[in-house]
Amino acid sequence: MNVNGFDFPVICEVEVSAGVAVPLLDIPMMSDEKWQQSARENAVRNYIMAHGKEPANVEEAVREQHEFIRQVILEHEGYDIDEEVSTRNERLPQFVGNGASGRTGASDKTGLGSIPVH
Repeated sequence: MNVNGFDFPVICEVEVSAGVAVPLLDIPMMSDEKWQQSARENAVRNYIMAHGKEPANVEEAVREQHEFIRQVILEHEGYDIDEEVSTRNERLPQFVGNGASGRTGASDKTGLGSIPVH
């Protein structure tokens, strides 16, 4: 089956409701470990672009990336970044340390250390 210009094999069809069948496609998935490593590499790359030098450590780059994302969310929500936002932060995704994912409880073996929890 062609999806957005990519061909994927159909494994089977699954009935979802009232006889409506949906194809189950064999789409390659990325492991959590690979996803976390890519996120770390991206944070370092963004840090280098912003500062013209390597971060002192990967965690520094990740912290800055999280702060950037937080600011983008605040701006998207229409908040003035310079005003006090402590009460409004309660509505934002919180970043949990120690690699705990609020959705799966899986540990972060790559050392990313912070995963957004909704």
